[in-house]
Amino acid sequence: MRYAFTESRDNLRIPKLGIYDLREEAEHLFQFMKSASTHEALWSRAVILEDEKFSKFRLIPISKIHKNNPNTILKLMELRNSNIHLWLGASLATFESTKKWLKELVLENHQRILFWVIDEHETIHGHIGVWIKEDGIFEIDNVIKDSSSGVKGLFSNALITLCKWLHDYTGLSNVFLRVLNTNSHAINFYKKNKFVEAGQQKLIDENENSSDISSFWVVMKLELNLYYDVPKVILTAGPSIGPFEVSLVSDAVRTGWNSNHSDYLNLFSETFANYVGAKYAIPTDSCTSALHLALWAIGVGPGDEVIVPEVTWVATANVVRYLGAKPVFAEIDPLTWTIDPTSAESLITEKTKAIVPVHLYGFVADLDPIEILCKKYNLKLIQDAAPGIGSMYKSAGVAERGDFTCFSFQGAKLLVTGEGGVLTTNNEELYSRAFKISDTGRKPGTFWIEKLGKKMKMNNITAALGLAQMQGVERQISKKRLIRDWYAEEFSKIETIQMQKELENTRSICWMTSINVSPEGFSRDGLREFLSSKNIDTRPVFPPISQYPIWDQAYKPQIVSKLIGDNSMNLPSGVGLSRSAISKIGTEIRSYISKV
Repeated sequence: MRYAFTESRDNLRIPKLGIYDLREEAEHLFQFMKSASTHEALWSRAVILEDEKFSKFRLIPISKIHKNNPNTILKLMELRNSNIHLWLGASLATFESTKKWLKELVLENHQRILFWVIDEHETIHGHIGVWIKEDGIFEIDNVIKDSSSGVKGLFSNALITLCKWLHDYTGLSNVFLRVLNTNSHAINFYKKNKFVEAGQQKLIDENENSSDISSFWVVMKLELNLYYDVPKVILTAGPSIGPFEVSLVSDAVRTGWNSNHSDYLNLFSETFANYVGAKYAIPTDSCTSALHLALWAIGVGPGDEVIVPEVTWVATANVVRYLGAKPVFAEIDPLTWTIDPTSAESLITEKTKAIVPVHLYGFVADLDPIEILCKKYNLKLIQDAAPGIGSMYKSAGVAERGDFTCFSFQGAKLLVTGEGGVLTTNNEELYSRAFKISDTGRKPGTFWIEKLGKKMKMNNITAALGLAQMQGVERQISKKRLIRDWYAEEFSKIETIQMQKELENTRSICWMTSINVSPEGFSRDGLREFLSSKNIDTRPVFPPISQYPIWDQAYKPQIVSKLIGDNSMNLPSGVGLSRSAISKIGTEIRSYISKV
């Protein structure tokens, strides 16, 4: 299949489920940043400097567009030669040697990236870069300020911006650099920016000849978490939006029309299906639509029953009613908070059509016993994996199981498109049936309607954002799980707090880290109110949904569901949170407990 993309499609990838490699993540990002061959693509990759005082300045990646630009080559040569003292034994650069250096050692080197530091008038104030060394060390490289730049504090902010960009979009935790021991000005500059001396290295000149033993490299190290303060308000969620998102959405807005109206949509479908381990994927306007579509495609209708867990977002049950069927509420497991298979089996009747396990907050339900039930009673298995993109059961993606799996890209989820969802299946017949329903029931390529359907499709621009989000999915999952581990450290000695547990042989993506508080210890709502007074946002866990006044009859809530629904809460879990923010939350919770 051919796609009508600009260079924004260059260096996109299908991520590998369960595999996060820091170096590969960085090289992938560097190559994308350097692939711009137009000004539109170049500026969509610009990085805005951190401090408000420098908001008109940008880090612009030196890219494909600069490769044969004489002005770029001359400026690089000028900066090199005016700072020749920084390179031991180096000779003056020429136009041709600089051109070769730019081509071979920057643009074609997957381990390096170099940025111009420019102002709003596109005046170059210098450059700064990163080099991934052979031993996997990330080294700040080529920090050169133009002598004519009189902007005080600019390069401190450029350094901080670059380091935070590396952390945010690769997951890097520390960086290094080397400074000549004789360059006290540079050493003091880096110390002021929180680098510390981490050792010495023998000085070798560019021709690999040993230098005077009185000179050596001072190796300096920065722990990147030192650049992150506790935010004034700590929110429960927050997306990771970077150069892939800005570039691809901009490109979709410019090019994704007429004969190219589904280019990003098709590529997103293929990428997502390959990642989660499904044969087919249908992007939808929401996960609610994906659930609705799945039940519709298996023939759920009036008189049927569908078993759902009692603790979930209401959409899991609402879609059953949309089709005229009845939701039946099953108990949840007290540790994982996901559907209890024993309870589910006790609710099966002649009217039961399907079971819908929910991977609540990204924690995976026990699928083996549910599959056994579905085979035993000839039921369909529809997974609500709305918060579970990347979740795994027994070393495989959850989408490899069951008849349909439904995922969410809503704005607070792990991956975001504002609103959006995906329905996956491995059954060609079910896929064809669901796709036709989602396309208003029409005959492909015509306006002839063959059956009742409903427009549920995702649009091309939204799909571009989804495709961009997929580029960093494993990095984000790694960070979510790290946040969960940080919380576990904070609560390790608090007996009145229990965390939602991960089922053995599964991988939760920990979309939300959640806790249950002992009702004999203190009040969940009291704790939430206290944390709110400290500008720490939280969310209550879903109450037993059988208690809503929207059903056709009254229900008695399940015991565990009520216990969890009444006493549990979601803690701040946004992928951008730092260890210091989690530490503050832990400190405030311990402070509250000590007073009650």
